[in-house]
Order: sequence, then C-alpha cells, then structure tokens
Amino acid sequence: MRMLRVFRSVLLIAMISAGGSVEAGIRLHGQATLHGQATLYGEVLASACSIALSDRYQSVPMGELPLRDIQSGKAAVRDFVIHLDNCLASDSSLIDKKIDPAIRVRFDGLRGSQPDVFRMQGEAKGVALQLRDERQDIVHPGEYLPAVYQKAYNQQVLKYRVALVSDGQALVGGDYSAALRFSINYE
Repeated sequence: MRMLRVFRSVLLIAMISAGGSVEAGIRLHGQATLHGQATLYGEVLASACSIALSDRYQSVPMGELPLRDIQSGKAAVRDFVIHLDNCLASDSSLIDKKIDPAIRVRFDGLRGSQPDVFRMQGEAKGVALQLRDERQDIVHPGEYLPAVYQKAYNQQVLKYRVALVSDGQALVGGDYSAALRFSINYE
C-alpha cells in the first residue's frame, strides 16, 4: 500500500512488532525445558529528502525586457534549481515505479489569465510567468507535476526554467514581480 506523506514529516520509521509463544516442553534430566518461537515482522520506510537550506528562499531576477521582444514572442528565460539533500540511495536501473519513493512538486502562486501561467503584480501589464521542469512539462499553478523518482545517492537536483511571456492582454511597461511557493511531497 502506498501512502502519501508530506515532505516535512519524519519518515524514517521502523515498526517492529514481536509476537510469539512460549510453550512448556518436555523434562530433560529432571529439568523443565522451554521451547519458544518469536516472530518479528515490520516495515522500514525511506526517509524523506530535505531541501538544501540555500534553496528554500530563492530570488530569480528576470531583468529588463523591451515590450517589442515580448510582442514578438521572445521571452526572458532564467533557470533555477532546487537541491534536495540526504535522499535515499537508489540504483536508477533498479527503480520500480510501482513501489519506490517518488517526489511530487507543486508551485503555488496567482493563477494567470491562462491556465499555464502565473500572474504578475506591479505596474507592468500583459505579462505572466511560465514555468517548465527539466522534462519540459509546463507547471500549472496549484497542480502537482508528474512524479520524480530518485536519481542519485544523497542528492537530487530539480531543474526548472521560468520565462516571462505575454498573457494575451495589452502590454504596458513597468515593474513587475511574482511570489511563487513550492511544496514537495514524498510518496
């Protein structure tokens, strides 16, 4: 049975139950002997990765972009990464996606006028942010991306690309900003 666990929870759990019986045996040389059986069963769950401290709060400067570039479809594009530390060791050739741990990432922010963009705040109008992961999957606000399975011992790097794009509205120059929050679930 797969259980979804929130990333921040403690997931290194060893559950061992002992059960069994002790029964009286035969007498050997006048001494009572005991025969017994103990059965141990349990499950050890993998520990969650932790977000590298330097990546918990990131600022991605998009720079200045002329309105004509946005009108012509040229986007300001920036890359950023989220490093995960202390991940479970795994051999990627042995991954069984039915049972192995996976990481699911979700970005939350103001939803734009289109379902695949994040709305901006500020004086600038007609622009939005679009995120893609390293597989080029578009990040939709508030929706989980497809699962990412463990890639390497002790560290995993999640790569993203953010682009400043037109949202279809009339373009107005000015300052802009957006605050996006990401959450990582370990399942």
